Amino acid sequence: MKKLLLSLTLSASLLVTPALAAAAVTFTDVAADTWYAPYVEACAEDGLMKGAGGGRFDPGGVMTLPEALTLAARIHHRTHGGDGALPPAPEELTVTEGRPWWIDALWYAVENGILEDAALYTPLPQGPATRWDLARLMAAAAGELEPIREAAPGPGLDAEIWLTVLPLYEAGILNGVDGSGAFHPEGTLTRAEAAAMAARIFHPELRLTEDILRPVPEALAALGVEVTPLPLPGGDRFYTTLPPMFYATVYPDPGNPSSFLNVAIDWAGTVRSDPTGKQYDELDLFQPNGLARVEREGLSGYVNLEGEMVIPCAYTVIDEGTAPLPEGGTADIFLAVDREYSCTVFDAQGEVLSRPDLKPEHLFSPEDGISEGLIPYRDLRTWLYGYLDLDGDVAIPAAYTDVGPFSQGLAAVRNEDQLYGYIDRTGRLVADCQFAQAFPFSCGYALVVNAQGLAGYLDRTGELAIPCRYAWGFNFEPGGYAVVGAGPSPDQLQLGILNSAGELVVPMEYEQLSTFTCGLAPFLRRDAFGQAVTGYLTPDGQEHIIRQDSDEFPPSPFVDGYAEIKVNGKSGLLNTDLELVLPAIFDLCFPGPGGQVLVEYEGCHYRLDLPAG
Repeated sequence: MKKLLLSLTLSASLLVTPALAAAAVTFTDVAADTWYAPYVEACAEDGLMKGAGGGRFDPGGVMTLPEALTLAARIHHRTHGGDGALPPAPEELTVTEGRPWWIDALWYAVENGILEDAALYTPLPQGPATRWDLARLMAAAAGELEPIREAAPGPGLDAEIWLTVLPLYEAGILNGVDGSGAFHPEGTLTRAEAAAMAARIFHPELRLTEDILRPVPEALAALGVEVTPLPLPGGDRFYTTLPPMFYATVYPDPGNPSSFLNVAIDWAGTVRSDPTGKQYDELDLFQPNGLARVEREGLSGYVNLEGEMVIPCAYTVIDEGTAPLPEGGTADIFLAVDREYSCTVFDAQGEVLSRPDLKPEHLFSPEDGISEGLIPYRDLRTWLYGYLDLDGDVAIPAAYTDVGPFSQGLAAVRNEDQLYGYIDRTGRLVADCQFAQAFPFSCGYALVVNAQGLAGYLDRTGELAIPCRYAWGFNFEPGGYAVVGAGPSPDQLQLGILNSAGELVVPMEYEQLSTFTCGLAPFLRRDAFGQAVTGYLTPDGQEHIIRQDSDEFPPSPFVDGYAEIKVNGKSGLLNTDLELVLPAIFDLCFPGPGGQVLVEYEGCHYRLDLPAG
């Protein structure tokens, strides 16, 4: 997989040249003892680069854009079974410049996806190629390259640049212009430097193998924890949907805030997605099952963390659902519908479980999904709802004006009086239809709202375990707690926390409140003077005040024993004893699984390894 390696390019003064046999002299201005001689000779033998005339190569000459385009086209031709001699462009093809010497390369590059079609109608600049110009052309031409080294190049690259150059840099094709691995994308490069890059693609023995590791700042080394540089792009948001990795939200076009990418990265710094659009038109977030929806040419599929296609891009709609397991619990499954409205049910490994045979009178919406192996449908003869099994047969006859998903063996259904109750997977009515609103079960309880608009909780026997007496209610969460509230509207709530016995363990007097994670619940309330008071609550209702910057939000929830805290504009890290285990010196502190913490310090990112919380 691709790692986050940001730097690029070559600098003759800092170049590390592998040990090579003496090169033959092909050009009069390329001495055998120069650093670039082996690369120039290799490119000449491979048909990738030619001389400048008169037996000269002109190694110090600045690489032009037409030369860079031609070099990339020849590289692509060789990597796809050719000899580097490009096929001629059609005789009728002309560009703004007529039929220049590089027209064959332009035509080949457009035909093979190195350049967009628009390149045929836009004048090609004749001046020097930038390092970024040559890098992106080579990245498009070289194909898949095996990584051979680690590096921690300098920060500051735009997302599109570092995403494009990662495989070239890690494969030892490209290097930084100084000891920090800085890129300088707008800089130019010589023909000798371009020859070195091209030769390394076809000659593994010429590749750079020495790691480039960014030094750890003294302030981080003094923390007494393991510090690993993670060269990431500049991102303003980091979050996770799957513990083995996190997402960085980056902006390829700084002038367009709506142009953003969600880049999936694991904690070793490896990119686990293809946000550049080389393979897919769209790539959704990876889910806890390790799969992500992708789209290509209007059709959807799913890939896994290794980038392997699990469900092919052949379906107009795919919806995730669940099926019961014989030993209890559920497994993820997927209902896919193709352009002919034929259905296929897959498991999370891509195996076909069934192909439901739908009757003409049974209408279903794939977006309604599968829950615990049952598919909601509508009978067109009565316009009532029921459930189908995975073969498309009726499992629960259509008898309701609305149905919800099954969760923990029960589903909310609505009768003709517009009241909700619950049925089990056999269709038996477990709770009478008596509620104005009914929600799926969570942690053994379902949130229900009575005709008076008050919220309570139903247990799985169909009994109202916690009476309807709260103005607002939220689902029970792991640990057996739910947030409830009083107040006329969502922006005027006073919140508290309820346990599964129906006891209010935290009184309803908080403006913002979450349930307990790691035994601590973040809160924000106002004192008698209207000032914000923030901190954490323990299950016995005791407050632990935390001074922080924000008077609009409570502190961060704990993740695996740690939580970020903001002090004087900087981030630090708390443990569950509410001790500051990392000082507030970072621009970002993002805790992950097993004590791993992503931090940003002086514009660079690092992973700190703390004891597991």
